[in-house]
Amino acid sequence: MHVQAGVWRERLPDALCDELRLEYPRFSGATFAEERVLLQGRAFRALGRTLGSEEFLARAAELTGIEGLSHDPEFTGAGLRAARTGTLPGWRRDHQRRGWWPRVGVIVNLTPAWRDPFTDGALVALVVTDGVLPEALPLAGDGGSDGPCLAILAALYTREPPATEDLETGDGEHAGLVTRLPADFGREPARFDADLAALRALTDERGVELRAAFEREQRLAARFAQLAERPFRDLTAPLSNDERAQVRRVLDARQELLAQLKAQGAAYRDTERKLAVAPCPSVSGPVVVERCDGNWRDRWVTDRLQLTLRPSVPIERVRVRGFIPPEAAERQRLTATLGGLTHRASAPSGELTWDLPLAAKANDPFTIEIGAGYAWTPEERGAARRLAWLLLGIEVR
Repeated sequence: MHVQAGVWRERLPDALCDELRLEYPRFSGATFAEERVLLQGRAFRALGRTLGSEEFLARAAELTGIEGLSHDPEFTGAGLRAARTGTLPGWRRDHQRRGWWPRVGVIVNLTPAWRDPFTDGALVALVVTDGVLPEALPLAGDGGSDGPCLAILAALYTREPPATEDLETGDGEHAGLVTRLPADFGREPARFDADLAALRALTDERGVELRAAFEREQRLAARFAQLAERPFRDLTAPLSNDERAQVRRVLDARQELLAQLKAQGAAYRDTERKLAVAPCPSVSGPVVVERCDGNWRDRWVTDRLQLTLRPSVPIERVRVRGFIPPEAAERQRLTATLGGLTHRASAPSGELTWDLPLAAKANDPFTIEIGAGYAWTPEERGAARRLAWLLLGIEVR
């Protein structure tokens, strides 16, 4: 969302601020919102006249560089906003003035002890937006003896939406970040730190770019909807073939985009399922591994292993096969939690075969958790690892 703030450099008259606070409705609960501003009293009607005055609108145009601004006297989608907590309700996107484009948000904060991102005390802040005003405003401070945060929001509109070329694309904002994963990504354990840094940087970069693209698409779609209303207002003749074709072309492109996003969502979910079990130990039997934590790729296990399995048939037993290394000797104690029951085993060094009873229904996932009483961190090349025992395999029957 492209939002920047300018500030009305003159405070509202102290007498008007005092009267607004006096007439402000009492409320219970954490937050308060009310669009019927002018009905609250004389001071609110005076404020409405101020926001709609030629002087105020000219000053707002000077600060924002946006000509043709008009105030909505009904405060549609805005109005009184109050909060006792750290978030002030903002503008309501589903309550916008039909046929007009919101270009500037106006915030009057009546409680100097509370600080929002745009105002300072009782100053009037102008929030320049590309059509999407914030739905919530974070607050700093606890109000002290002044009680809750009391504010008034309004919007200034233009008849025309911003031109397409005025909508920021965000291109070039992330030129210093990586653009693709290295060709040898994940092939050399010694490069773990560098590979992980590249993955995180690329994920963050693409996430920012995608969010910017989605917001730009939202703004373009809203502008299209505004402009597409024009030919429908002419009731003297039906739409021309060319006009209908133009509308269809835009809507078909949006439909194609939605289909691509749906396919991408399926790819996300499929990849998420696969990564949730990686690295996966050897598991045999009529089950699917849904999640695994605490297992290393070389079969070593940390001091806590968690494995979630989904069976396709009823299950009566889980057999754990492992190996207790000499480093643990007689000190190792394993505790398994499965099906609401706890099982304990003293494990001397050498091979381990552990049968755990279970009554699980088909398609009813269950989790086996094995904790180790003893673990150590060996001196290894690369990242330090917490090791307890070796997991050779799990058999489910």
